[in-house]
Amino acid sequence: MTQLLLAAAFIAGCSASPVEEGAQGVTTQASQAPPAKIIALSGGSGWTEIPVATSNDDGSFTVTSNLVANFPSYAQQQGATLLPGDFNNDGKPDLALTGGFTSPGVPWGSVPVALGTGPGTFSQTNAPILNNFATYATQSGAKAITGDFNGDHRTDIALTGGFSSPGVPWGSVPVALANADGTTFTVTNAPILDFATYATQSGAKAVTGDFNGDGRDDIALTGGFSSPGVPWGSVPVALANPGGTTFTVSNLPVPNNFGTYATQSGAKPVSGDFNGDGRGDIALTGGFQSPGVPWGSVPVAFANAGGTTFSVQNDPVPDSFGTFATQGGAKPVAGDFNHDGRSDIALTGGSSSPGVPWGSLPVAFSNGNGTFTVKNKPILNFGTWSALPNVQAVGTL
Repeated sequence: MTQLLLAAAFIAGCSASPVEEGAQGVTTQASQAPPAKIIALSGGSGWTEIPVATSNDDGSFTVTSNLVANFPSYAQQQGATLLPGDFNNDGKPDLALTGGFTSPGVPWGSVPVALGTGPGTFSQTNAPILNNFATYATQSGAKAITGDFNGDHRTDIALTGGFSSPGVPWGSVPVALANADGTTFTVTNAPILDFATYATQSGAKAVTGDFNGDGRDDIALTGGFSSPGVPWGSVPVALANPGGTTFTVSNLPVPNNFGTYATQSGAKPVSGDFNGDGRGDIALTGGFQSPGVPWGSVPVAFANAGGTTFSVQNDPVPDSFGTFATQGGAKPVAGDFNHDGRSDIALTGGSSSPGVPWGSLPVAFSNGNGTFTVKNKPILNFGTWSALPNVQAVGTL
């Protein structure tokens, strides 16, 4: 706590909006592939720029905030969801938006994409998308997630959790497969057994990752209740089939109370490859074991071979990380922030007390066995921006 407060004092008097920072050296639920190295922000009122924190591999970050035509204003529109990825497979981090309305009751008919052009810089496009994908993204309960579902090394967008009408869950998973230029998408909407219904149950949260290590990202659900007060004891997984438009569903038990932890107050799942074995895993942070008592650990469900079952570790996490994760506004973002082949967890957007944003960025670096080493270094301006109303944080490359 002391370090966060000192870091907050460090940035006292800094601008509360990302205006004209340039490259002065100053991150879902999101995809595991490719591994994240940056955290990007969007959605702030009046913003014309995209703030980006690029990892220096040691727990510190370099912050930039550069002008991007139109994209920041689209991100402020009702319902817009910020999504990370590499949509054109050029190795640079990109951002996309879906789920927005141009005016009340009028969904977008396009997907705005900000293609990365360099460190913290982007080129914006806004091409139409067919087959009602933009409309599906605005339907009640719909959650947008990203992953490489067909294994072509370009990031795609999938939707789950929606209702076609009140009380009628979707029976399919709409998927927008990125085309070669990364600005247009081919849309499919194939049926999926049971999974679409699970995704609409109370508390269900979707994450993506390559849980079976076949080069295609899959979708998992956690945090749901089968009935009021009865947490799931399993993790539904939709494994992507070749082509990335259909999925094979399993729903097997998960041990060591993981399903219960995922439903506890404040718990947020993040996906990544936390042990570096090439398969996606699921970690939880931000939960309370009882009112006012934050978790002191990070439960991690490591995917076993096949990607449908998980082995769970729940080891203590040091240096108050569990407490930071429960502070107001804290958002977890997963990514390989030190380039060791294992995903880590960063926190941003938090406030140490009402109206006092963090001036640092806590990162829990995975040791590969369910334990983490925590660093919490000051970061200029970024903590203030990420704590502003309606700001979304995502991790990419």
